[in-house]
Amino acid sequence: MKNITISNKNFEPLAEEIKRFCRAQKSWNKCFGIGSNKTGTTSLAHIFKDLFGYRCNQSKVELTSTIQIIKGNFMPFKQVMSELDFHQDLPISQGHYYIAIDALFPNSKFILTTRDSRSWAESTLRRYGNRLIHVALNLESLPRASLFTGYSHSWISHFMRKQIAILKTDLEKRQLSDGLPPKDYEFSSELKASLIKDYEERNEEIINYFKYRPDDLLVIDLSCELNTRKITKFLGISCHFSAPIPHKNKKSAGTTEREIQEISIDLDAISINQILGKSLF
Repeated sequence: MKNITISNKNFEPLAEEIKRFCRAQKSWNKCFGIGSNKTGTTSLAHIFKDLFGYRCNQSKVELTSTIQIIKGNFMPFKQVMSELDFHQDLPISQGHYYIAIDALFPNSKFILTTRDSRSWAESTLRRYGNRLIHVALNLESLPRASLFTGYSHSWISHFMRKQIAILKTDLEKRQLSDGLPPKDYEFSSELKASLIKDYEERNEEIINYFKYRPDDLLVIDLSCELNTRKITKFLGISCHFSAPIPHKNKKSAGTTEREIQEISIDLDAISINQILGKSLF
């Protein structure tokens, strides 16, 4: 592998050639990112959509299927996924829905994104802590409603029942049950431990579920990876290229072009004329 810098005039054609190549190499049914929220799921979606060219639409899937799956109805999810190649985040980033999805979509791939448990818990509370407080206090209005009013209330109430119970008790002890706590509210160590316990147990259950099917599950910490090579290998894509792992929810995240302008190309398999000429592969 050698790194080559792609000039601006060659970027668009190269990116489109890579996407066409990845789609042509697809030998699986669907791929699902089943790691918990705040484990790099947005970065994973960026890799699949913007780097590999696979069809995904997170907001459409969540809008049509999260509440329905919570109610036990998988048909909207099955229907919307018939048009897509990949999905991550809700509703499959929580609970054990991967088992039903495995049955609904045979010959599919699953990616479990992970990260350090403590940093994950802190990140989760930074992202969802305010909403968790609103749910615990039974407030109807949630800040920054996602997709539609009441959406966050619905999934947080369902998936974070243990943490809500702990938080309610803590708010009562601190005599904050009648009003919103300060913005710098410090969540208890008990609540954080509960979050970590659920997170680690779910990851272990997923790994155990797929233990006799190693080709169907990839466990990956994107923060520890320099490039997409593990993902392309898992998907069965010929490793003639790799791109840096994007980190889409970090403040320093760049644009798609900046992220893949430097692409590792196997020059033993592909001539430089093919790379910069009419066809990449």
